Amino acid sequence: MIIDSIKYVKDNGAQIITGNDLCFVIDDTLVVSLSLEKGREIDDNLLETLDLASKLHFAKVKAYGSLSRGDFSKKGLARRLCEKGADKEAAEEIAQFMADKGYINDLEYAKRLCRTYSLEKHYGKRRVMQELFVRGIDGDTARQATEEIALPDRDNIMLLFEAKYARMDVSEPKCRNKVSNALARAGYDWEDIRICLSDF
Repeated sequence: MIIDSIKYVKDNGAQIITGNDLCFVIDDTLVVSLSLEKGREIDDNLLETLDLASKLHFAKVKAYGSLSRGDFSKKGLARRLCEKGADKEAAEEIAQFMADKGYINDLEYAKRLCRTYSLEKHYGKRRVMQELFVRGIDGDTARQATEEIALPDRDNIMLLFEAKYARMDVSEPKCRNKVSNALARAGYDWEDIRICLSDF
């Protein structure tokens, strides 16, 4: 098997086409470092290198595209890349590369999420943690961000109550149950809900 042609394509890629119509799109810097040229024979080692380089390039292109449209944790980015068709190992390697470059930072991402879910939506700490886990934040990072950013649950219950339920008559049992269930879904413990609602 030999290299039939090399074409430079978008996203800093180089398309390597073999005589039997295999095609690899790799980072264009590898053309020089691997001494690739038309007519070069591709042995098993080079074939394996091209295959891996092609998977990494695909994952990197998808990663830049994903990061241009939103924030991700390292685990969340790797998961998104796999959903986009990237090889699992390549996705994890590129997610680590993006973290090493500072393009993703799990703790800062977790803090931004905490601000949204605790300070804006007034979720309880338990629900905030759940939202962080869903987005690929590990337990230690989620706890650190939540402890640093999230409001105390009882304070947040009062803010949520004032924002959404202040006009409701919670002295009426049916209404009180409805508000209590809504607060539980927002991530608050029943004891905190009971204590806060006892003020109304």
